[in-house]
Amino acid sequence: MQYTSTITRSGQITLPKPLRDLLSVTPGSRITFNVTDQAITIEREKTLREVFDELDKIRESYETPETKAAHKKFRGWTANEMRDNYINSPEGKKYYKEKYDL
Repeated sequence: MQYTSTITRSGQITLPKPLRDLLSVTPGSRITFNVTDQAITIEREKTLREVFDELDKIRESYETPETKAAHKKFRGWTANEMRDNYINSPEGKKYYKEKYDL
């Protein structure tokens, strides 16, 4: 694909309609220009909603029935209660024994 646009006196260009459609840009969208040697690529910046949706997908991929049960178990606990629970667990006792020789 090749499109042509003219630069105005103020240095602006109009992005041709097929490219706007391809990038899904609308007025107010932000785009990034990547410059390498004599080439320029244009990318649409992700919206906050798109970033949050991607983060939700990542979070969901880590959620298992076991992690959900663990989160439910500790719901409502204070940080001190969680620390005390860890210190008194076998893993916590092993950690403190190795690190502090307690």
